[in-house]
Amino acid sequence: MSKPSHRLSVLAQTIDLIKGGISNRIWVGYLPQERLLSEEINVSRSTIRRALAEIEALGMIESGHRGKRRKIIASGNQSLGTVKHQNARVIWLTHDESYQLPSFNKNVYIETQKRLAMNGCDLNMITLPFRSRVNPSAYLNDWVKDHPADAYLLHSMSPNVQSWFSTHQRNSCLLGNQAKDVNLCSVAVDVEASVYHAVGMLRRLKHQRICMFYRSVPRLVGELQCRDAFKDSSTPDVKLDVIGLSEDEVLMRDNMKRIFLGRGSRRPTCIVCTLPFLAVYTMTWLLKHGFSIPEDVSILLLRSQNLLRFVCPSFAHYAVNEKRFAPLVVNRLLDIVRSGASNGRKVVFTPEFVSGESLGEQAAE
Repeated sequence: MSKPSHRLSVLAQTIDLIKGGISNRIWVGYLPQERLLSEEINVSRSTIRRALAEIEALGMIESGHRGKRRKIIASGNQSLGTVKHQNARVIWLTHDESYQLPSFNKNVYIETQKRLAMNGCDLNMITLPFRSRVNPSAYLNDWVKDHPADAYLLHSMSPNVQSWFSTHQRNSCLLGNQAKDVNLCSVAVDVEASVYHAVGMLRRLKHQRICMFYRSVPRLVGELQCRDAFKDSSTPDVKLDVIGLSEDEVLMRDNMKRIFLGRGSRRPTCIVCTLPFLAVYTMTWLLKHGFSIPEDVSILLLRSQNLLRFVCPSFAHYAVNEKRFAPLVVNRLLDIVRSGASNGRKVVFTPEFVSGESLGEQAAE
């Protein structure tokens, strides 16, 4: 049986990050000043003070005056020991080439690589071959022998690959949502919380017909969780439709015509998109065919993508702060490097809503 998920508040995330920094010797002797900690973790000074009070109560730092550096007196993690050997190898395993990764994932990779290097670990990104993703039972065993590592980070891997690593290669951590019956430690974005928040907000904004666009052949567990959470949010007062869109441009265009231009069709007043490419295509098609955003149709994106801040209008979306997210990944990986196996702990990170312009001014109120 897999262990329950831990949904972390901003305060809990901050405590976890500072504890992890102490345990992993990112700071030695003293913590940085509150102001510097606040800037590094990107949280308010009041949150830093509350977190330090909790860590002081655990006996990890000495008491001190507001704004002063705190002396570190215990790691709080001695049982794990140190990294077994210098230059421990960690592999970031992904479906995509590095140049194809969204900016958020690239930033998390860079931040993770930097923090692991401070702890004597090398992080390298490797694209898992297609045949190993499709048929892991036949090919992954040989692939792992050719690419040995002290820890593997599985970035948004399909359920069959997750299952193989859970069964055969326990020194693994998931970056993304877990498939059923997989028992590995993981750090994931709480996509279900985003969906429930989105539907509740759209109801308050008086949307009567809301449509979710998702990839018709989902590759990731999180896509299915978004779809299922959206279906579960249905109530008699609001019509919710779920539509899977093919990545084929001709089929996408035909679907959009049917939804918005079809005879007798009741077009949605808001489109919720699970992936950035769906939001960009939807916006482009709507503007090309004379629809105004958000006056005629609102658009909401469930996954952040920094570049989309510069489109017109900028998308309302759910964002994850890389400065708080990456250290959670580092802590899980260092646990594996030290112990040689995953502890099965799941950490679920709740994203923040960013109003943008594609929902209208009411959404920012």
